[in-house]
Amino acid sequence: MDFVFAFLFSLAIAINITPIIRTIAIRSRVLDVPALPLKAHPNRTPLLGGVGIFLAYSLTVLGI
Repeated sequence: MDFVFAFLFSLAIAINITPIIRTIAIRSRVLDVPALPLKAHPNRTPLLGGVGIFLAYSLTVLGI
């Protein structure tokens, strides 16, 4: 049961913090600019998405 609570806690943090991190990445211009022969995505893509997941994991492990 503890694993289910930890998963749900981490999921809730990740879902709530990812849009905030995305906004910070766009405002800070931390973006991947696609080069046509190399990149598959047509638009600029924020690069800080892993930060939200890392924070959710860290907060869950620390028990905050």
